[in-house]
Amino acid sequence: MELFQPNNLSRVRSEFTSVYDLNLCGELSAALNSCYDLTDLSSFRVSSFVGANVLSQNFLVEIGSKCYFLKWRRAEQQNNLKQEAELAAGLTKLGSKVPRVICTKVGNHVCSWKGSCCALYVFEEGNYYTGQGRELDSAAAAFGELTATAARLLAKHLQTRPAAAGGFLEDLDRLLQEASINTDPAVANLCQEHHRMILEQLEEVRAKRALVEKEFLPMHLDYHPLNLLMRDGEVGCILDLEHLKPYPVLAGLGFAGYKLIRQAMVNEQVRADEFANPSLVRRWLAGWAESFPQIKFSPTELGLGARYHILSLIHFILGAWLRRGDARFNYDLAKQIGSLYEIEAIAARY
Repeated sequence: MELFQPNNLSRVRSEFTSVYDLNLCGELSAALNSCYDLTDLSSFRVSSFVGANVLSQNFLVEIGSKCYFLKWRRAEQQNNLKQEAELAAGLTKLGSKVPRVICTKVGNHVCSWKGSCCALYVFEEGNYYTGQGRELDSAAAAFGELTATAARLLAKHLQTRPAAAGGFLEDLDRLLQEASINTDPAVANLCQEHHRMILEQLEEVRAKRALVEKEFLPMHLDYHPLNLLMRDGEVGCILDLEHLKPYPVLAGLGFAGYKLIRQAMVNEQVRADEFANPSLVRRWLAGWAESFPQIKFSPTELGLGARYHILSLIHFILGAWLRRGDARFNYDLAKQIGSLYEIEAIAARY
């Protein structure tokens, strides 16, 4: 398995393709016209995001010279969409670099339309995070700032310690064994080939679970390159707040750090420099310390936290397939297994 190669998160900028479904465009236009105080809908245009693992219900909407980001969902998802939009509005008021939600004509954060619902945001410009230059330092500081601000905003929800997130640790080994003899040859081969390594990682995380779950804070659990819009080397906007939730700090911090460090190491020169003179993990921790100087971790502990979350993702993928017959996430299994090897390669340098 070749490590630190470009993957579906290794894009430089967002790309779009026009939506030609007239029924869909008509529904979107009617909903926006009814719910929002917008003008010049005669020039209404809709585009969808291009790329793997991109949600097809997120759209770029252009009305005249203005651009908007639209999240369009089924009606039963309205509560989740509302919570995310209200979180964005609250964080915006506190100065966080997050999408700016646009309220409806009656002041709501979400519009209900027939069997659907939507939330509308200002479209944020910027290129995706690449890890070059000082981008990692800015991303680390922004992660700490977002966590601190979210902790203030959600303080009442953090008074009761959330249920331990590590229930997956108890039966991942059983899922691996079952997947190794199941009918999808690609998944079965991956589980057979890497079974021993995954179990070794699992046993280590189990043994140190108390350390990982010692502290909980609101952590952005999808803090990856495509959710960071960069402007002149600095974080301009952090996307996808639906993934911001109370979680073990070490796991959330470790996973986010890994995703951004590995993206920097896709660059051959950065990778060579890191292996010769390790510095990226310390830079990530230094950025975090600007907001949380009292919550300190070593590079080795950070790797432990990252593995904890990667194992939870492997558990989710296998559980969705084996328990619910949902194979939509099987494509991502090889990447997550590769992540365990990459984390080990990074941590070994410290």
